[in-house]
Amino acid sequence: MSFARQQQYDDLFADDNHIPEQQNDDVSESQSQFGFGISCVAGIRLPCIAHTLQLALKDAVKKSPLAEKVLKEANAAVMFFHRSLYWENELKKSTGGRTLLASVVTRWNSNLVMLRRIGQEQVWKAVGEILSRARSTGGSGCKSVPRLTVNRQHILDIVSILTPFEEATNSLQGDGITISSVIPALTGIDDVLSQMHTQFNTLQQHLRSALRERFHDIVRREEYILATVLDNRYKLFAFSDTLETERLEGDSSSTLKPPTKGMAKRTLSVALEKAKTYSVVRYFF
Repeated sequence: MSFARQQQYDDLFADDNHIPEQQNDDVSESQSQFGFGISCVAGIRLPCIAHTLQLALKDAVKKSPLAEKVLKEANAAVMFFHRSLYWENELKKSTGGRTLLASVVTRWNSNLVMLRRIGQEQVWKAVGEILSRARSTGGSGCKSVPRLTVNRQHILDIVSILTPFEEATNSLQGDGITISSVIPALTGIDDVLSQMHTQFNTLQQHLRSALRERFHDIVRREEYILATVLDNRYKLFAFSDTLETERLEGDSSSTLKPPTKGMAKRTLSVALEKAKTYSVVRYFF
């Protein structure tokens, strides 16, 4: 390894959590110097993180009866107002022109948008009053009027639980290079969930378990570790201080944990040796 590259390597780990003020919008300076950047994953198939997050959410919701009930009743209310022009107009009169928003099967965050709207205080109150009026009209049609047995706090709790997933999805689907944000975003979701106080404890725990099941191996892939450690915004800050022996003993944890700093250092060392070997081969051949 040349002196200049060795110095870069030493500087990178001189302060584990130091984050330089200057950043490039695209590939960071460290990534460019080390010869990685987006080319380090060329020809390698990486999973769609947003889609995998959606699968994790579906896994958890299916195991939480109360969460399923909230979503089912909210969807039923939305469908009722979308089917009836008369009652939808009544709702608009009571809410200043607002109506309910439908969820889309292929987009999990549309459930969050739906819950945010119906959970607004004025909208929630109007929906309850109008559904009650619709049932009191009598006739065969009143049997199809849904009943809301959940309360508004249920709606607000689920919104607060799902919001970190929405923020991570939007961040990882943003313009530019986002691969280096995968580890911080995913482990950040688990950290937020661990600190929440909610009546949906079952959903909370199943979400954390689903994150581990879906992403434990992904966040330990070389491509994500290298992208994160070479990003000037993160370096080793996104990795765990846990000793490797403790990490192995705790590997049976039911929650998602970030890779250790030791693992990140070893991954970078191996990648540097590979890059050095590749440069020598190219020089002679």
